[in-house]
Amino acid sequence: MAGLQTRVRELISLIRLTPQGLTSTEGRSRERHRRIVLTSATNLFAKGLALLVNLVVVRLVLGSVGKEQYGLWVAITSVVVWASLLDFGILNGLVNAIAEAHGRDDRDAVVEYVSTAFVFLVAVTAALIIGFGFMVRRVSWVLVFSAAGIVPDRTLQWCVVAAVAPIVASFPLSIVRQLYAGLQKSYVGNAFAVAGSMLSLAATAGAVALKMGLPALILALGIGPMISAAVNFVYLLRVEMPWIAPSVRRVSLIGMRRLLKSSVPLFLFQGGALLVNNSQPLLLAHLGSLSEVADYSLLLRVGGLLAGVAILATSPFVPAFREAYERGDGDWVRINFRRMVFVRVLLASGAGILLLLGGNLLLRIWLGQATVAFGASTWLVLAIIILFSAWGSGFMDVLAIMDRIWVLVGFVMVNGLGTVFLTLILVPRLGVVGALLAYGFATVVLWSWASVLLYQRLLRGGGGSAVRIDGNAAGALW
Repeated sequence: MAGLQTRVRELISLIRLTPQGLTSTEGRSRERHRRIVLTSATNLFAKGLALLVNLVVVRLVLGSVGKEQYGLWVAITSVVVWASLLDFGILNGLVNAIAEAHGRDDRDAVVEYVSTAFVFLVAVTAALIIGFGFMVRRVSWVLVFSAAGIVPDRTLQWCVVAAVAPIVASFPLSIVRQLYAGLQKSYVGNAFAVAGSMLSLAATAGAVALKMGLPALILALGIGPMISAAVNFVYLLRVEMPWIAPSVRRVSLIGMRRLLKSSVPLFLFQGGALLVNNSQPLLLAHLGSLSEVADYSLLLRVGGLLAGVAILATSPFVPAFREAYERGDGDWVRINFRRMVFVRVLLASGAGILLLLGGNLLLRIWLGQATVAFGASTWLVLAIIILFSAWGSGFMDVLAIMDRIWVLVGFVMVNGLGTVFLTLILVPRLGVVGALLAYGFATVVLWSWASVLLYQRLLRGGGGSAVRIDGNAAGALW
């Protein structure tokens, strides 16, 4: 009991804004733990709030436009999110480069990386605006989304524009989020994320009240984070870190090469993760119906909310692992990796039990109706996926840190292609349950044991230069 009280007092002592001393191993350890505690707490609040806002928005939209149009919304967003690949992994690579420079106390390198990434992303955004403007009217979106008779063609075009615009416009602004992650200061950006979530909720509620239609509802959800990112960008450059302002003069080929060193494998990893996470709604729309897309989305949103708690509570460890590795504090990395995996699995186990005992009740409370419900076997499959995903994501993080990113790329590509293949086979026979089985098959059957073997081999073979997968990307299923 006394030991627990001591631990609690130590934890409370870390909740402070002033940094700890960095001149000793013990001081650096306390500073990492301080930033982890602050980031974990604000992550759970900010991103947890974003998840809750998303749940409220789903209820509002489902009640406003009905099940088929909601399923169409899910299909649209699952396709256009592929536009996030068009940063070519530079944003994730920026986190790695900044974390490395931070571990070496190299402020000049941080400015160089930020400037190079920002100018590159501005150019990408301009090219995408021109290209998408040329393409949007030349694609038969009704055929793409199997949406004949659901909404008029013109309305569907505007739905796609409303979904793509916030993603593309946010590319240059996203360097702020990555900068905070690399410097282990995500708790600052989380305050702005809270404002963005509340703005999205207000905009969506307004669009529903005014009966503005599906395009306005889609835009309302995406505009809040975009505006909050813009405000955070101005705050960062004017108030918090004026020295880090991007400059064309600081763009360099050396900086770009460093970004590409991490961004190329992370780009491939992200593509594989999107195959896992975002291929099924479109396949379901063609193999089944938009109503089944809606059912599947609602099921995964409940599971994702609970699984997200396990990831959000522990993801702040990852930048600290990188910085500690650069400074040679290997024992700190090993000890805290075990802690991270233990907490993830513990929280995921609780989430699975909650779904088994009351998954349908959660759906009724959330949606305010009993029209969506699933059998015990469906909830059991989802609970198993959550547990194994939490377990595997921890090993993904540590393998990435020790420069085993290509192993992860290979796994996620196999997982992605396997998900598509199994979806094509199982959905016509089993419907939504088949999609769920296809979704989690590789994680449960392959990665649950392969990750342990790779980790053990890594410990025997030693490390390398670190590479990091940002945030939830490490838990590819969520």
